[in-house]
Amino acid sequence: MAAIENDNEYTRRAKSYLRAVLRAENRFWTRSLYRKRLQDIAKSAASGSGGAVGDGYLIVPEDLPGHLADLDRELKEDQVHLQALQVQTWDLLSQLSHPKAQKLLEDFYFHETPIHVIAAQTNYSERYVYRLKAQALRELGKLLRDYAIEETQYDGHLKAARCHG
Repeated sequence: MAAIENDNEYTRRAKSYLRAVLRAENRFWTRSLYRKRLQDIAKSAASGSGGAVGDGYLIVPEDLPGHLADLDRELKEDQVHLQALQVQTWDLLSQLSHPKAQKLLEDFYFHETPIHVIAAQTNYSERYVYRLKAQALRELGKLLRDYAIEETQYDGHLKAARCHG
């Protein structure tokens, strides 16, 4: 029974980690788009064509240049952090024992490919793909434990995504 609980814990840890990586990526791209939209509004306001108040969807801060400078700084920090997280993630995935496990997790989590499509692409049954995915998640969870990648590290991504997302 203890082995099952550990396997479930490893799986939960791996899923939590992969979701945190996805949230960090989404947060970065969402903030990048927000910054670009604010920049466009600032340009239109500077040219005298209006738009500085907002467009009904976006409320523009009073200190737009200062806000853009803060966003630039935060985006640079986010980009450095995200690149390090991606390198760490691909390094962990490359250490999985099954040759197709890395591709399976990449397709399922990062490319949102459904299991039935992955099964068709690999000529495996859906049931086998589900088993392989579960095995890969358990193994990834063990790698996270072995490399002492603490849950607090990727819990920080969750909290940051909620605060700034």
